[in-house]
Amino acid sequence: MTEWGAGQRVRIGILTKVFTAELVDAAIAKHDRAERRRRLLPTRLVVYFVLAPCLFAREPYEEVLRVLTSGIPGGRALTQVHRSSLCRARTRLGEDVLEAVFRQVTGSLATPTTPGAWWRGLRLLALDGNQFDLPDSTSNGDTFDGPSTTGGVPFGFPQLPMHDGPTDE
Repeated sequence: MTEWGAGQRVRIGILTKVFTAELVDAAIAKHDRAERRRRLLPTRLVVYFVLAPCLFAREPYEEVLRVLTSGIPGGRALTQVHRSSLCRARTRLGEDVLEAVFRQVTGSLATPTTPGAWWRGLRLLALDGNQFDLPDSTSNGDTFDGPSTTGGVPFGFPQLPMHDGPTDE
């Protein structure tokens, strides 16, 4: 991506509207991840950097950072950051900040009065036609099938199928 076009601006706008600076800063403060010294990659920017590849999945990290910092005073200097610095910044951030941010913006569409959404106070969830990858162990391979080629040659990890009804077995 070489052009900073309207599509990129819209995606960044969505990111900052859903994950507001106040929400991100509150999660950073709650988990004591605010930087203790001035860093080239401030913690708030790192949060947005971790979230942004969801919107720019086909772009390399350096390009995601460039898009994120376009229009920020001094943002050009950030485009010279090495991948290793980005990895260290993500490690410093930790998963608890991102979990806190995620929990603030997600929620159930069902209310307590939505018919059929609750059973004995528990929110119901349906999984239909999903498969979960399992650890690649001998016992899992003996018990569970996995993907295979058109010719029936197995490859990949064993998988646990989640069916919507009883099976023939």
